[in-house]
Amino acid sequence: MKKSVIYILVFFGVLIISNRKSNAQNIGLLNDTIKNTVSLDFNYLHNSTAFTNEFIKTYYLGKYISQDIKDNVKRKLNDMNLFGQELNTSLYGIIHFDSVLHSPNHNLYIGVSSQSLLNLYFPNDLFKVVFYGNKEFLNDTAYFNYLRSTYYKYQSFDVGWLYQKNYKNLSLTSGIKISLLKGQQFYDVGMINGYLYTGNLGSSIDLGAKAVVLQSDTANPAYSGTGSAITFFTEIYVSEKSKIHIEFNDLGFITWNKNTLAQSGDTSFNFTGADIVELINGNSTSTSIDSISSNFFEKSSKEKTTTVLPARIFVYYQEKINEKWQYSLGLQQRLFFYYNMFFFGRVNYSFNKKITANIQIAYGGYGNLAVGTGIRAKLGKSWQVIMQSNNIEGLILPKSFGGLSLQTGIIKQF
Repeated sequence: MKKSVIYILVFFGVLIISNRKSNAQNIGLLNDTIKNTVSLDFNYLHNSTAFTNEFIKTYYLGKYISQDIKDNVKRKLNDMNLFGQELNTSLYGIIHFDSVLHSPNHNLYIGVSSQSLLNLYFPNDLFKVVFYGNKEFLNDTAYFNYLRSTYYKYQSFDVGWLYQKNYKNLSLTSGIKISLLKGQQFYDVGMINGYLYTGNLGSSIDLGAKAVVLQSDTANPAYSGTGSAITFFTEIYVSEKSKIHIEFNDLGFITWNKNTLAQSGDTSFNFTGADIVELINGNSTSTSIDSISSNFFEKSSKEKTTTVLPARIFVYYQEKINEKWQYSLGLQQRLFFYYNMFFFGRVNYSFNKKITANIQIAYGGYGNLAVGTGIRAKLGKSWQVIMQSNNIEGLILPKSFGGLSLQTGIIKQF
């Protein structure tokens, strides 16, 4: 019976875990001056309130998930179980107008990037049924309400303007960026409500769900939509050594082409006796998975669809204590995603004019408590290298934490 239940749940799309840089990773030095710059960045992040890194690694590699690995996740389940994954690569340049137009406060930003975002919210009962079977729910009901899995992959061409001024020995920057987007892949699976009732002794199963599925054009996975987005930020003077940064990032949309699949269903099934055996054996009967699939989606069409990007609001306070020490306190929130408010505190220490290191403590986002560290080094007169991980806890304790992140950057200034 356990195998049959897993097949059914996979059909419903309820366990979809697929193989931009967080602004909280990109807080620069307080008095950095904008120069002609070329930068190549790579950023990866995944985190979860429930999954551990040991579980994620084992699942992705398709290896056997032991009882201990599952139990470590089960102990972390709560009312809001999240998993998030972000991957971003970007290449951008900043042209200082003082070099070409003799306008020292104005700068042109031009860049390209590729971004993928995965967001999963799942109820407790779903994990228990999929990985432990439905024995725990004999003569009881497992609920799968509000399951949601969303995935975006898109590229952008960015043009922006940056304005920097010095006010009482403090450098303040404001800017705006317009992005033209090429949508590559998208899906959104949502289960408004769902349940699985297992009869006494496991002799019958009642399965029901109300679900909606959107999926971009699978025949054109390289280019299936277009859109645009806007990013703008400003910095507010607080004192001669402190400022507040406010940013709205990727406020935009993508319109997916007319071959976007839209499906919905609201129905229930009952399996008893031999029907359950047929499901376990995988026989092609009227109760097979293919039959369930064709009967479940009452409505199915292909049509142009517009989706709103999971934009980000980012605010932090930054203060320079002296020439060596600086700290930042801030928060971040994603819109239109399952995401907890992300709070962080960071301390920077400059060993000398070339090397700066930091330690960060954070809570929220896709996960819970997170500890990070990083270094920024100047090589020669014009090169800089950045290495940052905000989830050291996931590397040290993979059986207890589910976070892993890496930011690398190579910067050339002229």
